[in-house]
Amino acid sequence: MLFGSDQMESFVGRLQLATVAAAGADLKREELHLLQDRRVARLAVKLAAVLEGFVSGQSEEDFRRVTTAMASELVKASYGELMLHLIGFVYEKQSAEYLADPVAGAGSWADLGVRSGVARAEQYGRRVQTQFAAVGAGLKIFKSYQSAEKEAAGAKTTEEGDVIRAKKTQDMLPHFLEALWNTSALDIESTLRVVCDKVLHDHAVDAAARKKRGVALGVLGAFYTLVPIRPRWRGERRSLRTFAVVSLRPPHAFNPRPRRLSTPPDAFELHPDVRSNGTTLRRGIRRREGAGGGDERPDEEAGGGDAEGVPRG
Repeated sequence: MLFGSDQMESFVGRLQLATVAAAGADLKREELHLLQDRRVARLAVKLAAVLEGFVSGQSEEDFRRVTTAMASELVKASYGELMLHLIGFVYEKQSAEYLADPVAGAGSWADLGVRSGVARAEQYGRRVQTQFAAVGAGLKIFKSYQSAEKEAAGAKTTEEGDVIRAKKTQDMLPHFLEALWNTSALDIESTLRVVCDKVLHDHAVDAAARKKRGVALGVLGAFYTLVPIRPRWRGERRSLRTFAVVSLRPPHAFNPRPRRLSTPPDAFELHPDVRSNGTTLRRGIRRREGAGGGDERPDEEAGGGDAEGVPRG
């Protein structure tokens, strides 16, 4: 598979690009819609089974432990970390929309449905952004093709023209992959929205169970969006919002532990000793003044080194 793996199919199903490629030109529109409906139904059953543990009384810690085990396997797939981010985004926003929706969800009129509208708008904005990225990749392919034909037409020999076309085709490969990924991302996002809607509005369970499903879906989505993204070299888009994917580097192993900030949270707070006694520099000056008005330069200037307790820079 170009995107994902057999394990990832449990979350996104068989992509429409793969279905069309396997069926060929004989696949009719009605048949494609039927296959998509079956895909959604299967994914809804599987998603409900994943959330069932939390609904049945499983603690959030145990649910996260199970989620960690799943994510550790899924991230190993082709483009696994990007697909998990996309899946997590849809899960998280669908959960937020349902839990805050006072009409069709489990929300109240306390905020007049604002939070639900915000979650819906964020999904729409991501969808539009992905569409623009797909169109942009297509335009790059078209321009590269035109450039290749123009250079090949100016070649002295046929062999030289073939070499130019081959090189330009190689250069167009990243744009092909970007276009394929963005098309697949649109397919995954639209499919998962329908799947989440079926799971969250399943009247085969009571309202309390549906609300727990919404909470569990939000936990699952938020966790998937924390999956680390491997570094990418120059020439690749670095923003997840464009979902660009051109790299032959193997994905990094998924570390489920919370990420630590590079700057400690109390880095800009005064230490208790400093608050009560002042800085080391000031104490040094006071000692000299009390000893008889000697050199009032701070210890750092007098000794040529850093003052004790105050790092340089």
